[in-house]
Amino acid sequence: MKKAFLLILLAVMTAQGSLAWCQTTGMEGSSPAVQDRERQLLQALTPEQMQLISQNTALFEQMPDPGTDPQGALQGLLSAPGIKGLRRDEAAFAILAMAGRHLDEDLREVTGAINAMSDARRLLLEAIGRLEASIAAAGADRQGAPAGTGERAPATAGAIAAPGTAAKAGTASPSARTTFYKIEYCRPAPLLLKDFRGLSRTEKFTEATLLKTRLGELDSALAAMAERVERAKLRRLQLLQSLEGMTQRMPRKLERE
Repeated sequence: MKKAFLLILLAVMTAQGSLAWCQTTGMEGSSPAVQDRERQLLQALTPEQMQLISQNTALFEQMPDPGTDPQGALQGLLSAPGIKGLRRDEAAFAILAMAGRHLDEDLREVTGAINAMSDARRLLLEAIGRLEASIAAAGADRQGAPAGTGERAPATAGAIAAPGTAAKAGTASPSARTTFYKIEYCRPAPLLLKDFRGLSRTEKFTEATLLKTRLGELDSALAAMAERVERAKLRRLQLLQSLEGMTQRMPRKLERE
């Protein structure tokens, strides 16, 4: 009974995966010939084959970057027992096609995080600019103030920034990883800024230095993420080129083993 339930559950999950694959149009930028081959494969796959392809895709995605030979990296995975009912090149094509779609999803996830980090960087820069302008204005006021006038009293510790300040800008949060290729990325952590209008000039210098340090941390995280995206884009291009080449070499119709 338990075994029958597991088989039913597996069939449902596999069908859902097939439907999701069918509803997309393949890797962005792939040719109509590649997309046609994907559709042919999808229509011909059995639930068991779909499960095996998904399992091999997950293994492939966690392998070291194969560089210019994505198809060659699959030889070990497909050597035994292979995917019953599919020729080796058809199985390799299906795995690479699914891996390409997964990479597109991961890239969208990381790009969204980069956009959020870029917004946080802009807010930090704006806050630093306002602080520096306030420091300069305070210096001018001191030069023109009567003798004996001191700095304003410090603001209450932990004061929250007034509306319109960079209250949501912050440093990078602990690293996250994408769903499939486990690409590491960060999102900006919330940062509550002091209302610098109530700070002394010395406190403003300290706050500006703190924000610049956080800006440097954010810039370092952004640079690392951008480098990972470039590597992923290169891997994506190699996947796409491999799929295009395989499509040209494979028979026009599927052939069963």
